Amino acid sequence: MKYSLNEIHKMHTAAAGRNDVKALKKCESLYDQILNQEPDNWTTLFLLAGIYLYFGRNGVAIALLNRVTQIKPNCAEAWNNLGTAYQRQFHSSKASAALRKCVELKPQDSDAWNNLGTLHINEGSAIRGIPHFEKAIKLNPDNVHAHWNHALALLECGDYERGFKEYAWGLRSSDRLHRTYGAPDWDGGRVGTLVVYGEQGIGDEIMFASMIDEAKSRCDRLIFDCHPRLKALFERSFGIECHPTRKEKITPWAADIDIDASCPIGGLGEFFRRSIDDFPREAYLSPKASLVSTAMDRLAALPSGMNVGIGWRGGKHKTRTEKRSTSLDDMLPILQTKGVNFISLQYTPEAKAEIDDFMKANPGITIHHWPEIIQAEDYESTAALVYALDLVISVNTSAVHLSGAMGAECWTLTPVRKAWRYYSPDGKAMSWYGSVRLFQQEIDGEWKPVIEQVAVELGYRANPVAALAVGA
Repeated sequence: MKYSLNEIHKMHTAAAGRNDVKALKKCESLYDQILNQEPDNWTTLFLLAGIYLYFGRNGVAIALLNRVTQIKPNCAEAWNNLGTAYQRQFHSSKASAALRKCVELKPQDSDAWNNLGTLHINEGSAIRGIPHFEKAIKLNPDNVHAHWNHALALLECGDYERGFKEYAWGLRSSDRLHRTYGAPDWDGGRVGTLVVYGEQGIGDEIMFASMIDEAKSRCDRLIFDCHPRLKALFERSFGIECHPTRKEKITPWAADIDIDASCPIGGLGEFFRRSIDDFPREAYLSPKASLVSTAMDRLAALPSGMNVGIGWRGGKHKTRTEKRSTSLDDMLPILQTKGVNFISLQYTPEAKAEIDDFMKANPGITIHHWPEIIQAEDYESTAALVYALDLVISVNTSAVHLSGAMGAECWTLTPVRKAWRYYSPDGKAMSWYGSVRLFQQEIDGEWKPVIEQVAVELGYRANPVAALAVGA
């Protein structure tokens, strides 16, 4: 059967609306058939690029959209999508040029203003993005993505009251999980049974859990639908009922409970973190004592000296892993510190091979790697190990949040374009934790000065007598 371009477009729109990958691939094939006959059909090129954007094939989308802008230079939508594609690949200058061309052609385009604002967030200057988001929202008050990005920019600037109020838009933009359990969303008032549920990564869940005790004070019964790795840790720490089903599509346990309200764990910020003064920065997670004892015994078997946990890679492409990660080679000045036992906290599957290759190239340096602990299904052993260490040195990963939540000392290597979670009024310590210290880049991508500073301070800590002698 032969389809017209209009018919394929309708199929495409419907398939995208229901996230039907099979149907989208069929549309891709049908667009290809048209292009075989009409290779410069700009509408088909534009629509096909949209499918590639959906699938994350940004390079192909960029090539197609560049061709569209050559054929149809006044197509504002093509410039907008081109800017989005460049932005996803972190080609900031090209993204900015494309998006500015879009608003030049179509100044009332709310999405383009939103996209321009996100560029500033990605460049580490969230405050410059806020006017763009406000412009986008003024043009379209229902632009959920503009509201969500506005929230992130406000939070990154430490404006918690406005930021957490806007943060709820993430539920509508699908950037945050939204569940109801057959009950209304919580408004922060006194309630009977309240279900709080995890919604993003393990690190976020641990961080936001700092507000659980405050939420408990406003309900008769609090139930936490959490990440399966966190169930035991949270139950012991908060003395509440936890169900490890937040990654599941169904929650059968909820059918037998009269639930009065539910709240995503990040939503607690609107009620309990309205200003920097609302952050107690105290420990709230308690590792299992017997596992801490086991971890301490294991560490005691190492040579005498400090026991320091290390992490060097965090996140995924979407969360800018290439910006927030470093390498063992880059960390060499730290790893050469005398009087220190280094223990890997790197949970990624390739960590062992990286460590083996590094130690082979650097004889005399040992990194202990215990995957049976840090890759376990339960987070209990990892928490116990982190608590037993003298210090954690890590890039921005869940290990930082775990350390801070237990009051364990952590030095975190932070990129110049840090996420809003790492905001600090003085740029040195996280708002959320009292035991986490920030060592932040001054120049994008330049880890060397940061690592050298950490190496010097670690040397003083590990070898105080030698440091005093040098000072004398």
